[in-house]
Amino acid sequence: MKTILFTTRNEPNTKTISKLIEAAKRLDLNIEIIHTKSSINKLHKNNKLKHIDFAIHRDVDCAPSQNFYVNQLPSSTRQLNKDFLLKFNKYDKAIQYSYLSQTNHSIPLIPTIWSFDTLSYEYICKYFQDNKFLVKPSWGSFGNGIQIIDSQSKLDEYYKTNRPYNIIFQQYIPIEWDIRVLIIGNKVLGGMKRNKPHEDSIVTNISKGGIGEKFVLSPEVEKIALDVSRTLSLEYAGVDILFDSKHNPYVIEVNSSPQFYGFNKTFNIQVEDLLLDYLISSKG
Repeated sequence: MKTILFTTRNEPNTKTISKLIEAAKRLDLNIEIIHTKSSINKLHKNNKLKHIDFAIHRDVDCAPSQNFYVNQLPSSTRQLNKDFLLKFNKYDKAIQYSYLSQTNHSIPLIPTIWSFDTLSYEYICKYFQDNKFLVKPSWGSFGNGIQIIDSQSKLDEYYKTNRPYNIIFQQYIPIEWDIRVLIIGNKVLGGMKRNKPHEDSIVTNISKGGIGEKFVLSPEVEKIALDVSRTLSLEYAGVDILFDSKHNPYVIEVNSSPQFYGFNKTFNIQVEDLLLDYLISSKG
């Protein structure tokens, strides 16, 4: 019997991990789970690492933990997104954005800046040529910590709870919706339109109440999403794209461990099954 390893900092009964476990059981796979906060050396002590056939590193506490798991597993282990995990910190949006902007100039990225030093409201406004901008944690997820800044006082407040190196600033483009493009392998699984949960919201995340619906992707948008995943060496990815008032597409960010319950509900599919089928049948 083949064995699959899931590493997660969350409890195994969370939506995504529980769905992946159910899918692995349907494929008659033996399952190992490392809860990274409490059992970082579990498989080492039991000498089980050499017997892991497949691995999905769902989420981990930090970059050292991420590299630990990827490097400690034998070369024969088929690890999802292995090349990406060896190149990047999966949570650091600034590093990923910088790499995209320097490596593939054909990808339309939202104008973005970041700094290890504190930036003034005036400086950022001049950069974006606007009196407001978006701020978010570089290591954030689920739409947490995203705010619109339109004064120095608001920026000062944000700096009180966020260190400069963990902040990215983006041009503010008003939207009512954006799209999440889900990619498995070198193929686009589909596009989900994510509508804001209410008028005052500035995020569209399904986890924040965003409402998903099917969206027909143009060849241009599919190409953009695939270019992003290929440039970052991602096999499984969620690429978030918005459109400005002139219908120009811009990449907001990319998620290397996208949640899929919104896709499952919107498209009436089981992404977890498709993902494991891909992992087991491909060579990476």
